[in-house]
Amino acid sequence: MITESLSVQERERISLMVDIASMYYYEGLTQNEIAQRLGMTRLRVNRLLQEAKEQGIVRIEIVNPITNSAEVAAQLAALYRLRDVVVVPVMGDESMIPVALGRAAAKLLPNLLKPGDRVGIGWGTSVYEVVNAISDDHVFNVTYVPLIGGMAEVGVHFQINEFARKLAEKTGSKWKSLHAPFLVEKVETKTALLSDSVIQAATAMWSELDVAIVGIGVSISKSPLLLTSHFTNVHLIQMERQGIVGDICSRFFDDEGQPCDWDIDDRLVGITLDQLRETKTVVAVAGGLVKKRAIRAALNMGIVDVLVIDEETASVLIKDQLRKEVR
Repeated sequence: MITESLSVQERERISLMVDIASMYYYEGLTQNEIAQRLGMTRLRVNRLLQEAKEQGIVRIEIVNPITNSAEVAAQLAALYRLRDVVVVPVMGDESMIPVALGRAAAKLLPNLLKPGDRVGIGWGTSVYEVVNAISDDHVFNVTYVPLIGGMAEVGVHFQINEFARKLAEKTGSKWKSLHAPFLVEKVETKTALLSDSVIQAATAMWSELDVAIVGIGVSISKSPLLLTSHFTNVHLIQMERQGIVGDICSRFFDDEGQPCDWDIDDRLVGITLDQLRETKTVVAVAGGLVKKRAIRAALNMGIVDVLVIDEETASVLIKDQLRKEVR
C-alpha cells in the first residue's frame, strides 16, 4: 500500500512506473519505443511494467461481453421499470452504434409482433438501421404506419414513408402512407390536413397502436425542423431556456421528461407523447453517450417499454441512477 512514509526514491520509482504504464497502455507505445524515449533498456521497461501490475498500479480487467450485457440489461430494466432491455456490446467508434442497435432490434421484432398488429414507425438513424437489418425470412402480416409527417429532399434517415414501405415489403405486411408535411405554418392548415380521409386512415391508427418503434433524438442541430421556414431563432431560444435535451418523433422534452412548451406542437403532424404513452409496446432504439441525458429523460417519462441500447451508455445510466438514489 502506498503511504505518506515513502521515501523520495520510492516515490520517483512509482512515478516512473505510472509514466511507463500510461505510455504502454494508453498511448500504445511498444516497450522498445518507451525505452528509447526514456533512455533505458527494454528489459528495464518490461520489469517496471511487471512491478506496476504487482503493486496494483496497473489493473487488467477481463470482461465477458455476453454475460456482462445480460447483467447490465437486467439492472437497467429494474431501475427504470422497463419490460425488456437489449444491451449490445459495440466494438469500435460510436458511428457503429446505430448499425449494431438496428441489427439487435431487428432480431427482437419476431418475438414482439403478431399477425394483425398495428405498428408505428418513427424516424432517425437507429430506426433506419432497423429497417435495413430486418430479414425478409419472416412474414409478420402486420400493418405499418408512419408516426410523423414527411419531408421532401432530406436524408434517408427521415424518409419515413419509405421506412414503412420497405418494412412491409420485407415482412409480407401492409403499410399506410402519410402524405403530409410534418410541420405546417398554421394550425388551420394542420386541421384541414387531418380532416382529409386519406390522411385520417393513417393518423387514426396512432391511438390504436400495438407497437411503436422509435428513436430518441438529442440535438436540434440534426433535426429536420431546421430545414423548415417555420422554425425560427425564437424557437431555439425557447428550447435553450427550457433546457430541452431530447425528442421522440420531434416531441421535445427536458431532463425531467417535461414536454417543450411552444407553438410547434400545435403545428406538428405527428403522434403525441400521450398517444405513445397509451401504445401497448413502445420500443426505443437509441445509444451513444451523447444521448445519455435524452435517453434518461425519455425513460423517466414512462413511455418506453422496451429499450435497445449499447452497453457503455447503459452502464453509465445505471451508475448515474444508483448515485442519484444514494443521495
